[in-house]
Amino acid sequence: MNAPLHRESPPRMTFTAVLLTLSICLLWGGNPVAVQFAAKNLPPLLIASIRFLLATGFMYFWCRLGGHRISITRQQLPYVVGGGILLFVQIGLFHLGIARTSSSHATLLINTYVFWVMVLESYLLRAALLSRWKISGLILAAIGVVIIILSSLGQKEQLDQPTLRGDVLLAFSGLMLALKILLTKAAMPKIASSPFIFWHDLIGMSLLVIASLTFETWPGMEAFDMVSCVSLAYQGLCVAGFCFGMQAYLLQKYSATSISVFSFTSPIFGVMLGVAIRGDEFSVWFGLAALLVAGGIYLVNRPD
Repeated sequence: MNAPLHRESPPRMTFTAVLLTLSICLLWGGNPVAVQFAAKNLPPLLIASIRFLLATGFMYFWCRLGGHRISITRQQLPYVVGGGILLFVQIGLFHLGIARTSSSHATLLINTYVFWVMVLESYLLRAALLSRWKISGLILAAIGVVIIILSSLGQKEQLDQPTLRGDVLLAFSGLMLALKILLTKAAMPKIASSPFIFWHDLIGMSLLVIASLTFETWPGMEAFDMVSCVSLAYQGLCVAGFCFGMQAYLLQKYSATSISVFSFTSPIFGVMLGVAIRGDEFSVWFGLAALLVAGGIYLVNRPD
């Protein structure tokens, strides 16, 4: 009689890994706020192009400092091309959407990718198991996100006014981000994280430049004031460079689900920064939603 098969569980995240993941979430939470500052003077696809031009340069030096070979094999090519195309679609939708909504809406809707990662990794790829506790935590956190969105209905006129069109674009961007994360996870046994991110940044950036040249009118150099330049540096070096590189490194060690559940903190960071810096409308419902999200994170990560 054959012995029963046991699915090997991914390693539990260390305290250092959790802190690093939360730091990434904090930086990501501030990204929509940074984009809004640059969007005052620059068109959305041009912002995305410059952002990933900086990210590509960051990853090139990251690879050089880490001693990673940038060259790739023919077998690795489909992964980096697929990652670059998904990056182009996801980032393009993100920047087009955020130009039509508030940073608070953006940081909430982009993080719906967590739901897609869990569903696809658990039920389609069969790469992770969701216990009743984890499913309960996911539902609890989802309720928190819904409350935040509903509490924003009927907002007064504000600096960054939300629109349905912008929100829909951001929701689709969240789906594309989930697919890109799972592709990155699949690519990690085939290619090291640093050269993968470098090539996927380079391909995505090239496609964004082509799209921007085709559909947008580029402004003059006077549009690149100090605020816009700082915003672009934050987006390109901190978020698109450091965050994507660190996330790929973590995906080499832990499951996509284990990492993604912490991104529920990113909407909290993003809403706080949006309210404090961009003047987004705040409601007491945000406090209740934050508690629900925090409770969901605890249930998802508690031992089964």
